[in-house]
Amino acid sequence: MIFLMDPEFWARVIGIIVIDLTLAGDNALVIALAVRNLPKRQQFLGRIWGTAGAVGLRLAFIAIATQSAADSVPPARRRPAAPLDRIQARASRDGRRRTRP
Repeated sequence: MIFLMDPEFWARVIGIIVIDLTLAGDNALVIALAVRNLPKRQQFLGRIWGTAGAVGLRLAFIAIATQSAADSVPPARRRPAAPLDRIQARASRDGRRRTRP
């Protein structure tokens, strides 16, 4: 929770919010331009499907970006117990090599 005190963290959060709001406004503008000449019922359906498509694509891109970011982190940092597993494996391997009287 110490990261909440870091100004860089908050600067990045604000940057993400600004980008998200910009993209949301852009999506609304494009959807409005796309449906402006349609009849009222089709305008409504166009807005609904356009908004659902924009949200779906944004979620898909977030999932892809999150997975890419997770893949770029070395496995030892993703799983802090990995060094302990190696020590345990070495200890059990050394234990099997010993012959007991």
